[in-house]
Amino acid sequence: HIFMQALPNAYKNTKAEKGTVVTLIVDTEIGGQWSIIKEDENWKFINATDLKSNAVLKIQPHDAWLLFSKGMKPQDAKEKVEITGDTELAEIALNIVAVMA
Repeated sequence: HIFMQALPNAYKNTKAEKGTVVTLIVDTEIGGQWSIIKEDENWKFINATDLKSNAVLKIQPHDAWLLFSKGMKPQDAKEKVEITGDTELAEIALNIVAVMA
């Protein structure tokens, strides 16, 4: 779960309206769900709420581990994830690896 701490940073240069919500789901019982919301100047984590996500990216745990530990390139991961909502916005989460370098 430590990789998820990089989620807001992956979006730091992403233009979005205030209140935009992005959710990343690692799809197992031992996985989890993380959501961030756009504020005036940055993105911050929020607890699961009734807010509807503008973009949801769901990834399997094995693929998440490979992606976030540089074992898979973001463009290769695109074929392995399930996206709901704004595809462009969701795909930014695939670049978490870039901020871990």
